[in-house]
Amino acid sequence: SMRNAVKHFRDPRVGAVAGELILMHGEDWNAVDRGVGVYWRYENRIKQLESRLGSLLVGGGSLLIARRDLVQTLDPRIANDLEIPMRIGSRGFYVLYESECRGFEKAHTHAWEELGRTSRIVARGFRGFLVLLPLMIRNPMRFWQFISHKLLRWFTLPFSVGVMVGAWGLSNEVIPRAIFTIGSIGLLATLAGMP
Repeated sequence: SMRNAVKHFRDPRVGAVAGELILMHGEDWNAVDRGVGVYWRYENRIKQLESRLGSLLVGGGSLLIARRDLVQTLDPRIANDLEIPMRIGSRGFYVLYESECRGFEKAHTHAWEELGRTSRIVARGFRGFLVLLPLMIRNPMRFWQFISHKLLRWFTLPFSVGVMVGAWGLSNEVIPRAIFTIGSIGLLATLAGMP
C-alpha cells in the first residue's frame, strides 16, 4: 500500500494521497454493514473521479499520506481527513486517490453504533466547513466539491421528509401518492432492518 501511494510523490505538484478503505465482514454480516459497504463503494467512486481533477476533497484518516512540510498544526475540532486535504489542496497542490493503497476495517453491525459514528463525522465535518470556509471560497472548485459531496448529503433526511410531507398533502394525485407510498415502504424497510 505504501509503495502504491508514495509513487505519486515523484511529481512535486502532489501534496497528499489517500487510499481506499475496504470494509470487511464477519459471520454477523447484516443489513447495517451491507448498507455501509454500499455507501463506501459509492464514496470510493466519487474519490476516483475527484482524483482525476487532482482535487480529492476528503481522505481516509487511516490511509492519508501527505508531504510533511505541507501539514500544518491541526485543529482538534475538525476531522484531519478533511482538514489536511483541504489545506493542502487550497495551496494549489494535487490531492489524489490511490485505489491500490488499501486498508481494511470491520464495519459496524449495529445501527445505533453506525448512527453514532456518522453523527460524529457530520458534526466534525460541519465544524470543518465553518472553520475552513475562507479557504474554500478562494478555490471555487473545492467549494463546489464540499457543497455537492458533503453538505447536500447531510441534508438528505430533512429534504426527504419535506418531500414525503408534501406528497402526503397531495396524495389525491397519482405521482405524489406514488412518491409517498415508495417513501413509506423505504422508511419501513429501513426501520425493520435496524437491530
